[in-house]
Amino acid sequence: MAAEPGNRRPVLVPMANLAGLPLKIRDGLFRVVVETPKGATQKIDYDDELECFFVKRRLPLGIAYPFHFGFFPSTRGEDGDPVDAIVLYDQPAFPGLVLACRIVGALRVAQTEEGKTVRNDRFIVVPKSDMEHVSVADVQDLSADRRAEIEAFLTQSVRLERKALSFLGWSDRAAAERMLLASSPAKKAASRGPKNG
Repeated sequence: MAAEPGNRRPVLVPMANLAGLPLKIRDGLFRVVVETPKGATQKIDYDDELECFFVKRRLPLGIAYPFHFGFFPSTRGEDGDPVDAIVLYDQPAFPGLVLACRIVGALRVAQTEEGKTVRNDRFIVVPKSDMEHVSVADVQDLSADRRAEIEAFLTQSVRLERKALSFLGWSDRAAAERMLLASSPAKKAASRGPKNG
């Protein structure tokens, strides 16, 4: 909210449609919008129709987000939502913060809900400005324990929902970038070719 000059009444300033931001910044750098900050005990989602954030659900008792979670704008996964990102970043963040990130890999995930199974991969990213994870160039640079912890968190975070996750393995940086670019609606439209009629 902002106030008009000479007027004490607040004026609502519309938020940009964060889901419609361009995906790529330049080669190797992609935009990620933070939804749920590290340490949160509830899942926060962005509604691209209403252009606002809302609390989707609480996590099970005793669980908090170990990293910032967000999404890649201008993408769409098989679950119908923008593609998910796990942000390795020790600095504070908040819903709506847009970060320039490099992809280091992806965890391939099959998600089953109400008898329907879709891919819901989680991409691991590091912000360009991050100094703590400079040595992480590829997901294999994360320890096996750290990768297992990410899988355990994802499993526990949906424990009280009617969802089941199956982990299909980890993809390296190059494969993850290809997967992400294939999820861009513009890329999907181009691969289908022009519409007839």
